[in-house]
Amino acid sequence: IGDRLYVFGGGDKGVDPVQDQQLHIFDSAMLTWSQPEVRGQPPAPRHGHVVVAVENRLFVHGGLAGDTFYDDLFSIDIRDFKWEKLATSGSVPGGRAAHSAVAFQSH
Repeated sequence: IGDRLYVFGGGDKGVDPVQDQQLHIFDSAMLTWSQPEVRGQPPAPRHGHVVVAVENRLFVHGGLAGDTFYDDLFSIDIRDFKWEKLATSGSVPGGRAAHSAVAFQSH
Protein backbone atom coordinates (compact mmCIF):
# COMPACT_ATOMS: atom_id res chain seq x y z
CA ILE A 1 0.00 0.00 0.00
CA GLY A 2 1.66 3.18 -1.11
CA ASP A 3 5.41 2.74 -0.74
CA ARG A 4 5.14 0.09 2.00
CA LEU A 5 5.27 -3.71 1.92
CA TYR A 6 3.43 -5.57 4.70
CA VAL A 7 4.56 -9.04 5.84
CA PHE A 8 2.64 -11.32 8.21
CA GLY A 9 3.28 -14.96 9.12
CA GLY A 10 4.97 -17.54 6.94
CA GLY A 11 6.62 -20.95 7.14
CA ASP A 12 9.43 -22.05 9.41
CA LYS A 13 10.29 -25.77 9.26
CA GLY A 14 8.24 -28.39 7.46
CA VAL A 15 4.57 -27.76 8.19
CA ASP A 16 5.30 -25.41 11.09
CA PRO A 17 4.56 -21.68 10.78
CA VAL A 18 6.81 -19.02 12.24
CA GLN A 19 5.57 -18.21 15.75
CA ASP A 20 6.01 -14.50 15.12
CA GLN A 21 2.56 -12.82 15.08
CA GLN A 22 4.05 -9.37 14.47
CA LEU A 23 3.18 -7.30 11.43
CA HIS A 24 6.39 -6.27 9.64
CA ILE A 25 6.49 -3.19 7.41
CA PHE A 26 9.14 -2.43 4.80
CA ASP A 27 9.34 1.22 3.74
CA SER A 28 10.63 1.13 0.16
CA ALA A 29 11.48 4.84 0.14
CA MET A 30 13.66 4.65 3.28
CA LEU A 31 14.70 0.97 2.86
CA THR A 32 13.85 0.29 6.51
CA TRP A 33 11.84 -2.35 8.38
CA SER A 34 9.59 -1.60 11.34
CA GLN A 35 7.10 -3.44 13.52
CA PRO A 36 4.20 -1.25 14.65
CA GLU A 37 2.38 -1.60 17.95
CA VAL A 38 -0.90 -3.29 17.08
CA ARG A 39 -4.20 -3.62 18.90
CA GLY A 40 -6.62 -6.53 18.89
CA GLN A 41 -5.87 -10.22 18.51
CA PRO A 42 -3.86 -11.12 15.38
CA PRO A 43 -4.47 -14.36 13.47
CA ALA A 44 -2.91 -17.50 14.92
CA PRO A 45 0.54 -18.32 13.49
CA ARG A 46 0.15 -19.76 9.98
CA HIS A 47 1.68 -20.10 6.54
CA GLY A 48 0.21 -20.57 3.08
CA HIS A 49 -2.37 -17.84 3.75
CA VAL A 50 -3.24 -14.90 1.51
CA VAL A 51 -2.98 -11.21 2.33
CA VAL A 52 -4.90 -8.77 0.13
CA ALA A 53 -4.87 -4.97 0.37
CA VAL A 54 -8.17 -3.14 -0.10
CA GLU A 55 -7.88 0.62 0.39
CA ASN A 56 -6.41 1.04 3.92
CA ARG A 57 -7.03 -2.51 5.08
CA LEU A 58 -5.16 -5.77 4.79
CA PHE A 59 -7.26 -8.95 4.73
CA VAL A 60 -5.73 -12.27 5.85
CA HIS A 61 -7.50 -15.49 4.83
CA GLY A 62 -6.80 -19.16 5.41
CA GLY A 63 -3.43 -20.82 5.74
CA LEU A 64 -2.32 -23.75 7.84
CA ALA A 65 -0.38 -24.74 10.93
CA GLY A 66 0.59 -28.41 11.15
CA ASP A 67 -2.56 -30.35 10.20
CA THR A 68 -4.91 -27.41 10.84
CA PHE A 69 -6.30 -25.59 7.81
CA TYR A 70 -7.86 -22.21 8.61
CA ASP A 71 -11.03 -20.81 7.04
CA ASP A 72 -11.03 -17.59 9.07
CA LEU A 73 -10.81 -14.03 7.79
CA PHE A 74 -9.04 -11.19 9.60
CA SER A 75 -8.44 -7.57 8.72
CA ILE A 76 -6.10 -4.90 9.98
CA ASP A 77 -6.54 -1.21 9.24
CA ILE A 78 -3.11 0.29 8.52
CA ARG A 79 -4.20 3.68 9.88
CA ASP A 80 -4.74 2.47 13.47
CA PHE A 81 -3.19 -1.05 13.31
CA LYS A 82 -6.16 -2.80 14.90
CA TRP A 83 -6.70 -6.49 14.11
CA GLU A 84 -10.27 -7.73 13.77
CA LYS A 85 -11.59 -11.25 13.19
CA LEU A 86 -14.46 -10.76 10.78
CA ALA A 87 -17.82 -12.41 11.42
CA THR A 88 -18.78 -13.46 7.91
CA SER A 89 -21.93 -15.03 6.52
CA GLY A 90 -22.86 -16.97 3.42
CA SER A 91 -21.07 -19.99 2.01
CA VAL A 92 -17.65 -19.65 3.66
CA PRO A 93 -14.75 -21.23 1.70
CA GLY A 94 -13.41 -24.25 3.55
CA GLY A 95 -10.00 -24.15 5.20
CA ARG A 96 -7.21 -23.92 2.64
CA ALA A 97 -3.59 -22.97 2.07
CA ALA A 98 -1.38 -21.96 -0.85
CA HIS A 99 -4.38 -20.35 -2.54
CA SER A 100 -4.72 -16.98 -4.26
CA ALA A 101 -6.87 -13.89 -3.83
CA VAL A 102 -6.90 -10.50 -5.50
CA ALA A 103 -8.66 -7.16 -5.16
CA PHE A 104 -9.33 -5.38 -8.44
CA GLN A 105 -10.45 -1.77 -8.68
CA SER A 106 -13.70 -1.26 -6.75
CA HIS A 107 -15.03 -4.81 -7.12
